[in-house]
Amino acid sequence: LERAAQYRLARPVSPVVARLRLISAHNLEQEALAIAQQIHRWHQQGITQIGVVIEHRKLARRVRSLLERYDLNLNDVAGWTLSTTAAATILEDWLECLETDFFYEPLLGVLQSPFTSLLTSPDEFLSAVHRFESDLIHGEKIAWGLDRYRHFLKQRSTRLGFTTQQYACLDQLLATLDTASRALLPLLQTHARYPTLIFLNHLQVSLELLGISARWRADPAGEKLLDLLTHLELAAACSETPISWTEFRSWLGQALETTHFRPESPPSSLYLLSLAQTRLLHFDRLI
Repeated sequence: LERAAQYRLARPVSPVVARLRLISAHNLEQEALAIAQQIHRWHQQGITQIGVVIEHRKLARRVRSLLERYDLNLNDVAGWTLSTTAAATILEDWLECLETDFFYEPLLGVLQSPFTSLLTSPDEFLSAVHRFESDLIHGEKIAWGLDRYRHFLKQRSTRLGFTTQQYACLDQLLATLDTASRALLPLLQTHARYPTLIFLNHLQVSLELLGISARWRADPAGEKLLDLLTHLELAAACSETPISWTEFRSWLGQALETTHFRPESPPSSLYLLSLAQTRLLHFDRLI
């Protein structure tokens, strides 16, 4: 405090006054807009070496989205936590389906994901998903249970006169979910304990049956997730210690949270990074 008081007497005008600006934002959206607009102004002035330090990933995603409107690309040094990608979201939704006896919310998350297609024809699959949601979830008020979905599908089909094709598509969709779930459901028993590799192997089988793994291979984040599962299998092969389903879920979730995915983007002099990544860097402007 004494040193600060002495410095204030020696330098009554702060030396950073001409170099530092503060802005008060009332919410995340206002903050993101201010950042994007300031960067756009600097680019119009010919200033391109700009650093944007954001620790809040939701804010970072919003800023990236707003900058795309100005045709400005961010060179994302930090990357995204793998757990925030759409590829990881469907994995979480699928495991939640198994844990909640196919409660409709995570189930719709699986069915409506771009990484899922349980029928040969994409159009038939989209139609079946729409009919499943409108007829069974909303129409029959069924919120959980594969057996209940199939029971009420048969009743509603008889009552409303579904075509043979409509019924077959919906029945096949539910049958595929049932088959894929059987690879993992036995491992969810409360007191059951298995080596970690058993959980991972059965998870891979389940994902293959759903067609998720095949679609992951065509997606950069999906490829990263497959690499992570392979890495976890190699680590699990070194240990025979049995664990519970809860412990496996916690271990897998931690791996997704600590693994980062860096999407490919066009070369840019506009950098998005964390505070720790700014060491020894120089920018013409910094936010």
